[in-house]
Amino acid sequence: MGRHEEYVMQARQTRFMLSGSRFFAGVAAAVLLIAGCSSQHTRSLAMVRADGNAAFARGNYELAAADYEEYLERKPGAIDVRYRLGQTLMALGRPGEAEPHFRAVYDVNPLSIEYARAVAESMVASGRTGEGLAFMRRYLEAHPNADGYFALAELAQSAGIPDDAERALRVAARLDGGDSPEPHRRLARFYQAIGDDAAAVQRWRVVLFFDETDAEAHRALRALGQVPGPAFALSPSEVD
Repeated sequence: MGRHEEYVMQARQTRFMLSGSRFFAGVAAAVLLIAGCSSQHTRSLAMVRADGNAAFARGNYELAAADYEEYLERKPGAIDVRYRLGQTLMALGRPGEAEPHFRAVYDVNPLSIEYARAVAESMVASGRTGEGLAFMRRYLEAHPNADGYFALAELAQSAGIPDDAERALRVAARLDGGDSPEPHRRLARFYQAIGDDAAAVQRWRVVLFFDETDAEAHRALRALGQVPGPAFALSPSEVD
């Protein structure tokens, strides 16, 4: 074999060895990458969620938030976990961070009173009371229902706006007060809380129309100096 042929063969062997080295280096890198990805998450999604729920139940909201955030990083479309993360952030006093999560779940289910209320509550808690109440009112214009007006009343009362709270409760009573004692019960509690004893007595009397043995109504009326008798109840139509 001449020197030229010898040189060509050596060059080919060198290229082959380099090519093989690159191949095995690539395989090794891929194995390391796969191993890294598999070790990044050591818990199943079900375990992450269970751990988050357990931390939330214990009141360890920081740990719960971390678990829920990991879950959503791996499964962003989990609406129930996103809602729970919003609740956790509210419990941590971080309503501004909770709001976008609540808005995301509300956008998926805009009929939900629970989600609408959560959006409004996060806005009120962030100091945007007017915006939060306006959001809830817009929801109720499209979907009027007693439970929604109860929520609006609670938001208004927590924000220190009793007139708005009373209006919301009275609307709830008009919507549902002919069939249920609940709007009248809530109005009675509200009036009692603000010191309007006469209005409270009136609404407790309506509660007795639905159940003359109602224990809460009897306790409240006695505390207000009343002695409920057989004809003490009032029909809803007598007050609204």
